Amino acid sequence: MKALDPCWDNPITKDVWVGILSELDQQVVAEPELRNFLNQFTAWVRNHLQLADGIEVTGNL
Repeated sequence: MKALDPCWDNPITKDVWVGILSELDQQVVAEPELRNFLNQFTAWVRNHLQLADGIEVTGNL
């Protein structure tokens, strides 16, 4: 994706999420709390992408 709209809907397709998840998995994170958050977030996204073609991010980022 080229950009996210900070105020409106951002439909992100499954193929874009695959790239995002790959980058998040490769991030070196020293803080255990942040690593735990990223692990939970990526697990949530992967779980939902089994049922959907994408995930839409809305609201104020």
